Amino acid sequence: MQVQMPSNAYPGMTIQAPQGLLQQMQDLGDRSGLGAPATQYVGVPMNQQMDRFGEATMIQQEFDLVEIFGVEAKQRYRVYPVSKDATVPGQFQSMYIREESECLERVCCGPNRTLTLKVHFGADRNAPLMLNFHKPFHCQGCCCFRPTMFIKDGAGQNLGRVTDPCTWNCMLDQYVYDHTDQLKYTVSGCCCQIGMCCPCVSPVEFTVKDVKSGEEGRVTKLFNGIAELCFMVNKFRIVYPPNASEADKSLLLGAGMLLDLEYFETNKNDNSV
Repeated sequence: MQVQMPSNAYPGMTIQAPQGLLQQMQDLGDRSGLGAPATQYVGVPMNQQMDRFGEATMIQQEFDLVEIFGVEAKQRYRVYPVSKDATVPGQFQSMYIREESECLERVCCGPNRTLTLKVHFGADRNAPLMLNFHKPFHCQGCCCFRPTMFIKDGAGQNLGRVTDPCTWNCMLDQYVYDHTDQLKYTVSGCCCQIGMCCPCVSPVEFTVKDVKSGEEGRVTKLFNGIAELCFMVNKFRIVYPPNASEADKSLLLGAGMLLDLEYFETNKNDNSV
């Protein structure tokens, strides 16, 4: 029997089988003498090949009650593959991101803190580990100790890094390097965009450019409605360059997370004081 899975299904995901399919399985069990099916759920094989990111990815931050009191919580995000023009999360969640960091640094250092983001290929922290994003301590707004995000896969293999160089213009720049430490992408946006101070009026756009092919994508900080106005919960969309590989998309996902920590978690921290 062949079963067609949803296009955005991921390894370990469980999906309720339609009633008609369950009846077919029951009939098949009766005819074969094996009895009823052991489960009502259909899983996805771990070795099934699929694009975990899609042509674009939406990152939806989760709210933590402790932040109402001005205390920086461990960040958590849900990630959805979406179309490049989507403004709301898709139906299927493909990744879950959670922060590991020390309480003292979160309270005293805010977004400058040392942290590791664990990216799970599934709906929660129990799903298989897919990526590790590690950011050492940095000094926002200072030419020393600039922000860097080191990207590794779930097995600890190096995929590359994202850096934010010191610049003297109005641009918010990032350089994205691959596993051979060759410059792969640049990410740039202007700090004078309306959305930086009035998110409900306009999004904040960053252009992603492949330094060799010239192909472009973009990272967009989207307005998250009441959740952002009341609880400072952020939402991003990453549109990948057309020929980006899965490793490239992993690097750009890390770049998007670093942008959030540098420029939008900082604003949230300022607003909570």
